[in-house]
Amino acid sequence: ITLTADPGNRHHGIPDRGVVLDNPSCLTSRNSIRVYIDYFTLEWIEVRNPSGDAVKLYPQTPSNHFVVRNNLIRYPDCANGDGSVGADALDLDSQDSTVISAEIYNNVFSRGRYNVIIDTFDEGSSDIRFFNNTVYDCSLAAPCGLRSLAGSNTHIRVTNNIFHTGVGQLFSAPTPHSSTGYNITSDTTATLNCPGATCQCPAGSCQTSVGLGSLSFVDSANDDFHIQPGSAAEDAAFDLGATFTSDFDDQRRAGSWDIGADEVAGVPCCALSVSEGTGTITVTGEDEFQLVYAESAGGGIEELYDLQEDPDEIRNLVHSPERAHALELARHRDLLYRWILETDDRGRFPETDAALEAVIDRWGDRAVNREYDRVRSRE
Repeated sequence: ITLTADPGNRHHGIPDRGVVLDNPSCLTSRNSIRVYIDYFTLEWIEVRNPSGDAVKLYPQTPSNHFVVRNNLIRYPDCANGDGSVGADALDLDSQDSTVISAEIYNNVFSRGRYNVIIDTFDEGSSDIRFFNNTVYDCSLAAPCGLRSLAGSNTHIRVTNNIFHTGVGQLFSAPTPHSSTGYNITSDTTATLNCPGATCQCPAGSCQTSVGLGSLSFVDSANDDFHIQPGSAAEDAAFDLGATFTSDFDDQRRAGSWDIGADEVAGVPCCALSVSEGTGTITVTGEDEFQLVYAESAGGGIEELYDLQEDPDEIRNLVHSPERAHALELARHRDLLYRWILETDDRGRFPETDAALEAVIDRWGDRAVNREYDRVRSRE
């Protein structure tokens, strides 16, 4: 199951710009999103002012996978009884010894008691990837930026994140996965949780005690965490292109990556060409992949080709098991949908019965799409 916003209603890192789940009356004990299934994706949603947890994920079996990406979760108004603001922005709760598999990237978590809390005790099999998030201003007990309740954190990969402002930022035990590193903190926990040669912390990659001004946020007071040229986060990240390629603006991360949810010099992902043929629409992105959508008697048929590796378009990648191909398919579908909205293409609306009957009157049996069946069934 995927909970998302369509391309025309996405926040792109700016509060109140896209789809918002709001609790304006600060009603008590209200989790905004609570999930009791094993496979779930949350993307492009702004969650504002939940008096309980903003997003709470409960895996039901050891076979699970969660994706939380490109969300804006913030607590600007509601206060708890203890005087702290908000509750937990994201809570992964296995409840027992259940394994958790999760990818969490390109999110902003702002002003929670604990911004992110991970509660799993099957550390050996769990795999949690926390990449390129901006975590700002937490208020309860240290550490409250990213808190793990496990005995160690070897199952949590924490890379390319900004943790700033609050009473303590990272973990409770300094034993991270070996890929942890390239994080920025306003305290010293970036180094404490990346000791010696046990993780990716080459000289300068773990930035500690970084002042807010050095990050050059556009407007942190109003939760706009885009960074500006000259930020300490610029060109300071590890390239994670094997996992994802864009930022929370849906712009492609190019060259040296930036730490946090924003890429200051991102390349628009919407560079594409769309061509219409007889019963087909072809979408070609800037990355040499091409999606072809063709009408047929049985409905729409999709074909995805890697034009660099397969210029003759022999191998259809739509059903490829490779993650990179699935990401390209999803992105090109998104590009096509944006084009449909921008051009006000009427093909997204069902034809009226009168229009279908007119086509049948002219073309007879050559009108073969399934949409004509409802008219013919009444004849």
